[in-house]
Amino acid sequence: MTTRVLALLLFWFLTPQTLLAQAPSRPLVTVRLFVDLDCPFSRQAWPLYRAVRAAPDAQLVIQHLPLSVHPLAMPAAVAAVAARAQGKELAFVDALLAEKAADAAAIDRAAAAAGLDLPAFARTRADPTVAAQVVQEQQAGLAMGIRTTPSALVNGRGLSGVPRPEGLQRALQAARTRAERELAEGGEAVDLERVGLLRQAPEFVPALDALRQARALQPATAIPQLRGCLGQRWRVPVSETDLTLGPEALLTFVLFLDPQQAWQRQELAALMQLQADEARAGRADVRVVVKLLLGPTREAGRTTSLAFLLAGAALTVPVKAQEFLRALAHLAVTAPGTVAQLGPDSAAAVAKAADAPATSAWLQLAAELARRTESAPGAIFLNGRRWLGRATDDGLRTALAEARTECRQLPGKPAQVYASLVAQGRFLQDAELDLAAPESPGALPVLPTLGQSGQAVALFVDFRSPHSRAAFYMLRRLVTSAELPIRLTLAAIPHGAEPGDAPAAAAILAATRLGKGMQLAEALFNSDKPDTWPAIYAAAKKAKLDPPALQKAVAAPETQDALHTVWRARQRLDMRDEPVIYVGDRLYQGPLDESRLERAVRSVRLELSPPTAPAPGQP
Repeated sequence: MTTRVLALLLFWFLTPQTLLAQAPSRPLVTVRLFVDLDCPFSRQAWPLYRAVRAAPDAQLVIQHLPLSVHPLAMPAAVAAVAARAQGKELAFVDALLAEKAADAAAIDRAAAAAGLDLPAFARTRADPTVAAQVVQEQQAGLAMGIRTTPSALVNGRGLSGVPRPEGLQRALQAARTRAERELAEGGEAVDLERVGLLRQAPEFVPALDALRQARALQPATAIPQLRGCLGQRWRVPVSETDLTLGPEALLTFVLFLDPQQAWQRQELAALMQLQADEARAGRADVRVVVKLLLGPTREAGRTTSLAFLLAGAALTVPVKAQEFLRALAHLAVTAPGTVAQLGPDSAAAVAKAADAPATSAWLQLAAELARRTESAPGAIFLNGRRWLGRATDDGLRTALAEARTECRQLPGKPAQVYASLVAQGRFLQDAELDLAAPESPGALPVLPTLGQSGQAVALFVDFRSPHSRAAFYMLRRLVTSAELPIRLTLAAIPHGAEPGDAPAAAAILAATRLGKGMQLAEALFNSDKPDTWPAIYAAAKKAKLDPPALQKAVAAPETQDALHTVWRARQRLDMRDEPVIYVGDRLYQGPLDESRLERAVRSVRLELSPPTAPAPGQP
């Protein structure tokens, strides 16, 4: 345990230095920071974000979002963009945010401190196009849902407010990990920031494009940003009950669609337009397949109703699928209005089909396929390859031509060609669905541990929860398993706002130092109110632990330091739901099922097993 903790600590603190020795040829991480230069919180956060520039694999891009509540914000933003024209925006912002205010005198001092050509700076500031550029940046930021400053996008993922230093570092490291995965999937053509946003909030991709266009000024050495590209191939079958436009064809688009979302209906309309354009050009070899996938929404009832009606249309009146999809793509989404486009007879058939068991099963199959192919609503596939972009992006027609060339080299009818292509694709297995990408829980203090050998498993629990209790006893059975033993480490999740608000977590750490950590944990799982000190002392007696000795151990500096470590781990890992289970350095995110937990443990153990040496005489 000590060796592992030391290794984790070394990894945590030495990662930036390691990256210095392996600087990539292009930035892996783009931090797009939205600031108001008259905002005290932007001033407070600036040193943290400014430090991003020191990392060789990251770039910091300033975006101005002057808020109306700060009267000096707009002139300060205009001045910063004028400094950008001389390539010294960062230096200007450094100097201005070091001032107490952003008034005219401070702007002049900051311009001089940044080494600007002051006459040219004055002329640029007075140019009305510069103020218009600031307004464009502001509007594009608002279109992305940014309302407060400071806010940041770390490769497309949001980070609001003044972050903790460790929180920003975690966001940067997570972005690096995702970027490496995206590059492995799509190659050097991947626009990492855009694809990151595409995965997280694809409806905001056009706003990001507008934001980039608003900046206008890019250094000559900037990485060329491509609009979209094809990623790896996935196993995306097409069934007879899918909503389909066109007969079997050489090229097949599959769109996972949540009909509630307007931007996804626009994606459908764009694919339908592309299909029509190809047909007019004499290339009638494109079909569009829609798989309904309900996404999170505040209007779940309306979405569910509409999706069931659409599914019913596919199952019972397939001849009307084209009319249905056209109505869906071009009209406002209301269940009665969309169904009415089919005519009274078909609408009645659709309404009847909504209650059919086959409809529910059809939707569940689409949801399961989405899980197996890492698809969210809005995901697009071309002959099984994930399109890393939007349907309106440049490059899609080029990708279509390349896919056409590929298919013409393959024997068989279109359906056979498509089946053979997608059969080569990825399909996430259960173990991959249950285990997140490697991400260490970090260095943990001395905690109660059961078992001497086997795969290390860390369990973070809430003693009040029956789910945590079930996970504890489930994993404890594996400790003594002859076939698949584990070493189980247990910690309580400190749910309080401060470490001192976590009596159960502190008690477990103190009891561990007294050699009774697991015994106290078991007693707490069988207590009525395990988060109160009276119940903890009662549980201590059951664990044959002297309450005064426990109280003294809780107050010890070593215990308090350990408690702060666990509390920081809770913050770092964003532990909201429990139980939280780490198998090695991978978060288990599957259902609380003993067979699946065993499979996850076995999967990680196989990953870590060294290759078996060949027997003498064998190659």
